[in-house]
Amino acid sequence: MVHRLRFFYHETLKRDRTTFCLPSPRQPGTLPALLSREEVRRLIAHAANLKHRTMLLTTYAGGLRLNEVLHLRVGDIDSARMTLRVEPGKGGKDR
Repeated sequence: MVHRLRFFYHETLKRDRTTFCLPSPRQPGTLPALLSREEVRRLIAHAANLKHRTMLLTTYAGGLRLNEVLHLRVGDIDSARMTLRVEPGKGGKDR
């Protein structure tokens, strides 16, 4: 419906785009595909390099995003309390 109105005002009535602006409707969000426990085990087992295996385990165990894992430093890991500090989190928020 929005595209019909937009076409009508811009093409038919020849109104300038700055005088009449319609926001686009939001797209429905979809959930990501989830891996089973066996698929996660196989994925981690196929990582030959110790560094890559550690990154996969940390990502899965901490529920981290790719950007958060790539910016992790040794100082962000508190092994005594078993916690991770994620500083450049999504939206610029630390968690």
